[in-house]
Amino acid sequence: MKNKVLYIFLLVCLAATACDRKTAGINASNDKSLSRSITTIKEFLQERERLEFEVSFWSLRRWAADEVTFRDLVNRKNYIEIIEMGKQEFETRKNNGDPDLDKYLNWDDMITQLQAERAAYSN
Repeated sequence: MKNKVLYIFLLVCLAATACDRKTAGINASNDKSLSRSITTIKEFLQERERLEFEVSFWSLRRWAADEVTFRDLVNRKNYIEIIEMGKQEFETRKNNGDPDLDKYLNWDDMITQLQAERAAYSN
């Protein structure tokens, strides 16, 4: 009985730790912390979430006016907030006629196409 209780306790602790890392905010105080935060978050995301997070993160970086603005934008944000910001920025840019986004109907279409490209590339 003690072994079962211990086993369940360990599973709960492991799950809680994984959830904490997955939902942890990004530490953008310096390059090393930023890189470590991104790596840790991505480690616990499912394939589609990881792709959405990566696309959002790097798009926000590309569209930011400068490094300081970008760091302020992503600092302490979790992966859900980053994805939401990426979606909002995508919609704004698509509605404003960004030619890089013309080939996509919407955010989900873009992610689906990128996921297919990634799968084809890895095979």
